[in-house]
Amino acid sequence: MILFIDEDNKEDSNEKLIQTKEDTISDDKIWLDIGNGKEALVKTSNDNSNNSSINPNIGKIIINTKHGNVKVGEFIYYAEKWIRVDDIKEGSCNFKLNGKIQELALTECIKEIPIDVLVCRTSKVYLYKMLVNGRKTLAQLGEKLAKHNEMHMCKIDWYFCGRKVHNETRIEGVNIKPNQKILCMLQEYEMKTFRRFKQVDESQGWYMSKDKGDGINITPSQSISVFGFGMYHCQEGPPSYLLSYQISLYDNIVKTDSILVTNIGSEQVLPIYFTENKEPIFVDAGVKVSIVVQYLDFDEGSKLYKGTGGDDYDNVEGNEPGLFKVEAHPDSGNGTNVSTGQIGEIYYAKTV
Repeated sequence: MILFIDEDNKEDSNEKLIQTKEDTISDDKIWLDIGNGKEALVKTSNDNSNNSSINPNIGKIIINTKHGNVKVGEFIYYAEKWIRVDDIKEGSCNFKLNGKIQELALTECIKEIPIDVLVCRTSKVYLYKMLVNGRKTLAQLGEKLAKHNEMHMCKIDWYFCGRKVHNETRIEGVNIKPNQKILCMLQEYEMKTFRRFKQVDESQGWYMSKDKGDGINITPSQSISVFGFGMYHCQEGPPSYLLSYQISLYDNIVKTDSILVTNIGSEQVLPIYFTENKEPIFVDAGVKVSIVVQYLDFDEGSKLYKGTGGDDYDNVEGNEPGLFKVEAHPDSGNGTNVSTGQIGEIYYAKTV
């Protein structure tokens, strides 16, 4: 078993990480089923060599040594409900319950409840005990669990009482009671590369412009996660330039950033990820993804590598035919189009 105690207010939290040899999943038992409070526990052999799907581990205990005080507007757990605190005075808080104003001593207020979380990975199963606040979302809990499992790129699904629950649902909305069980499925993504061009043309460099950028549209036929894109290094002149980029879905901007592109080796393409932890942007099937780059600063003598042969992108080695539709971007004023130019690679994973 892994005991994970989380505090809603990070500023009031002072966490310590402790190892414990007693922290196994019910000693020699494994939780195989979950839902409506009925669990199936079976004995397991000490030798797991023939049962790689079950992996009880020595766990970690995260203990808060300092808890925050109850504040107006926060939620407390009372009478099997999450209730908003309306007023605080003289060591008590006031709130409405069933249309009536109630008063409760602050020392009796419960800001967090314990729940059991069964975390299932492809080859491992963990049982977590977590203290959660009603305002926490399942997405926030999932991010913490993924981090503790050292999974930076994953799909997270939640199930409670036999039903799938949306990731953005708050604990209060799940209506989970103290010590009830919830299932968290963590699925790692296999990151793949979509290459737009059949080859890199080294015969003539690609000019950069501070007034006009390069852009492209791609539309997936299946739901995917996009982690970033590949940008070409300098072929001529000083090896560095400052680039800004913009990612849009449904013509709405979802990500902007800038990066210094510099080549210290022989690589022609620099992978640019949206976050340091390679967190993805989720894209539904049929949704157009627009990528536009702008050159903020560069040496006038610098030219980039460029890709060619993009009209036949489905037949580029390693690509999945039919997965992407590539189209020209109306704001691509520096020459990039389907057949030639910049933004040579897309880093993605299928989510279905």
